[in-house]
Amino acid sequence: MELGILERAVILQALPKNPEDDYLTYKIITDLKKELSFSEEEIKKFKIEITGDKLTWDESRSKKKEIEIGDKGKEIIAEGFKSLNENKKINRFNVPLYEEFVLNKK
Repeated sequence: MELGILERAVILQALPKNPEDDYLTYKIITDLKKELSFSEEEIKKFKIEITGDKLTWDESRSKKKEIEIGDKGKEIIAEGFKSLNENKKINRFNVPLYEEFVLNKK
């Protein structure tokens, strides 16, 4: 799945913050976090900065990254977006991914 900087950041926010689960689920969550996170090279290349709650980057340099997400990973991400919805945390940034992972639109 090709994901841009914003999409990666939004999915990271939907994942469990301090996961406690069975071993395999825990590994999938930690692997997803590692894969979705930004490397030092990407931070420099795309000029990624976090100020408070705001994420900024140089969109002219931005590229999508191919990230492998298996069925269980998609299920975990969907659960994260369902939780955001239940807590009334859906916004213009996460709606497209909510629709893709929860409503299976795309």
